[in-house]
Amino acid sequence: MTAPMTNSIALTLLLLMMVMLPRAQADLSFHGYSGLLNLPTAEVTPTGEFEAQFTNQYNALEGGSGTNPLVAGRNLMFSIGLWPHFELGGRHTVRYLATGTDAPGSWSDQFNWNEDRNTNDIAGNLKWQLPLPEGWMRLPRLAIGVEDFAGLATNFQNEYLVATQSWSDWQLSLGYRHRNYRILPRETRGLFAGLRWQPMPWLGLIGEHEPHQQSVGVKLATPAELLSWGSLGVAASRSFGGSADESVLAASLKVPMGVGDQDWIATQKMRDELLHESEAISTQPLPSSPPESLTLDEALAVVEQQLRQLGFGQLRTGSLKQQLLAVEYEDQIFDRNALDGLGVLLGVIAQDERLPFYWLKVRLKRNGIALWDVRIRLNDYRDYLNMTGCRGARCSEQPPIFDTVKVTAPDDRWYEQVEWRQSELLGRRLTDLELSPGLIYFIGTEVGEYDVAASLRATLSQPLWGGAVAALQAETPLYHSRNFEPRTFYHRFRLWSGVRELMLHQTLRFSDNIYNMTSIGRWFRDFKTVYNETMWLSESGHHRLRLNLGYFKPYLDKWDSPFGYWPGESGDLWLLAYRLALPWHNTSLELTGGQFLYQDQGIKLELMRYMGDNRMLLFFKENEYEQAAGMAFGIPLGSRRSWHNDYLKIRGSSRLDLGLQTTILDDGTNTHRPLLAIEPTMTHTLESSYFNHDRLSYDYIRANIHRMRDAYWRYGAR
Repeated sequence: MTAPMTNSIALTLLLLMMVMLPRAQADLSFHGYSGLLNLPTAEVTPTGEFEAQFTNQYNALEGGSGTNPLVAGRNLMFSIGLWPHFELGGRHTVRYLATGTDAPGSWSDQFNWNEDRNTNDIAGNLKWQLPLPEGWMRLPRLAIGVEDFAGLATNFQNEYLVATQSWSDWQLSLGYRHRNYRILPRETRGLFAGLRWQPMPWLGLIGEHEPHQQSVGVKLATPAELLSWGSLGVAASRSFGGSADESVLAASLKVPMGVGDQDWIATQKMRDELLHESEAISTQPLPSSPPESLTLDEALAVVEQQLRQLGFGQLRTGSLKQQLLAVEYEDQIFDRNALDGLGVLLGVIAQDERLPFYWLKVRLKRNGIALWDVRIRLNDYRDYLNMTGCRGARCSEQPPIFDTVKVTAPDDRWYEQVEWRQSELLGRRLTDLELSPGLIYFIGTEVGEYDVAASLRATLSQPLWGGAVAALQAETPLYHSRNFEPRTFYHRFRLWSGVRELMLHQTLRFSDNIYNMTSIGRWFRDFKTVYNETMWLSESGHHRLRLNLGYFKPYLDKWDSPFGYWPGESGDLWLLAYRLALPWHNTSLELTGGQFLYQDQGIKLELMRYMGDNRMLLFFKENEYEQAAGMAFGIPLGSRRSWHNDYLKIRGSSRLDLGLQTTILDDGTNTHRPLLAIEPTMTHTLESSYFNHDRLSYDYIRANIHRMRDAYWRYGAR
């Protein structure tokens, strides 16, 4: 029998076997996509899950060997499930001479020593899994993917098609790789196959066959019940048949990003605790008679007392026609996500069966500015809070909760008819002290692997009157890598000690859906500025228009300050942006165009996906001469509820952004352009200070009402 016929028969048998198998889980391969060792599978990273991995894989060049290679390497990679069936990954690969000159200085200088490095590449990966109807789940899963799809140095550029299926403890993958890797002088294009045996949930044994090599390996992971916040893993492999045999070691970290397809709550442990609390409350024996109702005045006093005990200030209570309870409040303690404070307030009131009200209507304000009116039917919302047999988002799919929760723009008609118990809001607005890191970094450039400048920033915000806030931000440097030193490449990006921002912000609400903020003062250490932001929101929150106008003049006439401005120059900024929200997927798309901070004119397109309190951002920028693309993570620092007393609250930053960008010029190169299409980001903006980082609208609240339920059981239930 000829070799081609043998291969055809084997391939046919494998495909027939695969049709008989049900599906399996996914974890990270050594190339930055979900897979086995070096090969992909058709599984994708679960929605809302993040995995990072470090390996010493170096893909030795001709002439090297496993014991005496000409090159060594380090690889840092990640993968994240952005949406169902869609995975995004990234990879930073460095190859250097293993016998080269040692770098001088500290261990951190090793990452910025140019003499022995021959590869310093950043690559992006995408994978899409073909969705299957419910009744077709026994068929193999199919996926297509692309590697290293942007930039000039596409050393790992490739496309592949793969099919995967599982049977008991076995997982089988077959696929085709479209092209050869530029970085490898071997034939990598063609059919590949991989087999995984999972005798234990924490142990996997793997074998692979590729056109240029064969590999065997083992993967170990912590058991699911050991760590409540995620899992840790290690892997080891050995490859044969190439120009140089290779051994690889890897360590990985896998964590949920705060949301899943069916459950917002991050960890299995917390899910079980919340479900247990819900079931315990719902299974308590019913009292022989309903609790005695309070009088109107008693009810208003009880609600006020309960909310103040939970830390709510700036509130008042009232009634309308003795059937509707009205509450006006400013949330000053749940700074990470405004839905937490709203959920605690609604839950505490709804669970008190003594209240003689049928409806509850809440006016949510920030710094004296009315944002939204929220109405619920108390009995139905109480039933939703105590619902059992469901978890997270699945509970919000059950009727009748969506029929009884309504979010609208502030309507003064009902507000003026309320008989308030107090004429003014009780309590005082707290002084806000925010502590956060300052970071400037460049990764995978021709200058260095990881160039980092870090500082500690303290921002003090003092509310003055309705809509007015004075903000002072100071900074003290903590660390600079060697390429930020004087007379080096990144010296002008160095962080300096002193006042970074001193601003006065005044916010106004012009109508039900139009807001305006004017800011004046010293910003970004170097600028004297007048900045204005106007925002219009549709009733549902689906659509948003934003107009930004600014005047910036250098504060210090020095050659290196500010970036991109010459001494004596000034600049005008004008930007118009449109945002389309898809709240049921926690996704939004925004297009911004105009003249940016450093006087370049162009556009910026951003695709944002929120996973709990974490944000994933994909962006594309273009001006008259250049294009750039990249990604960024936004992660919260600190707890969901801020520490506070009667005068001061202390918290971490509600979002720290970490990202990467690659530039594409007309000449085909990707020279670094860090100042391309920069939009000013101040300590106070309409989006961050008032609209909860674009997570405070009718559709968003409806789509994430399970977050409010979770907040009540964590912080409001007694």
